[in-house]
Amino acid sequence: MADDSYAIEHSYFEEQDDPYVDESDRTYTDADRPLVHRLSFQWNHSIGEIVTALIRNGLRLEWLEEHDWTVWPRWDWLVKRDDGSWVAPPGMAGRR
Repeated sequence: MADDSYAIEHSYFEEQDDPYVDESDRTYTDADRPLVHRLSFQWNHSIGEIVTALIRNGLRLEWLEEHDWTVWPRWDWLVKRDDGSWVAPPGMAGRR
C-alpha cells in the first residue's frame, strides 16, 4: 500500500545553511484554498532544537507528546479516520 516513490528529500537535522525554497500552490494549513503568494523559504528546526531553545530561555516542561496522525493527507497512502485526521494504515511501520 505504501507509495514506492516515497523518499527522504531533506534532512531532519539542522545541516543546511540555505533554506528549502518551495513554490507550491497549497499549504497543509488550508489545503482546499490555493495560495496567492506561492514562494516560501523554509529552514528546518528539529523538535530537539526547538525544545532545547525554549528550556534554555526558562520554559519548564512537564510533558511532551507527539501524535501518530496529521490533519491533512501528506502522502497518498494515509487513511482518513472518522474524526477527520489522517494516519498510516494498520501494520505500517510507526502505526500503533
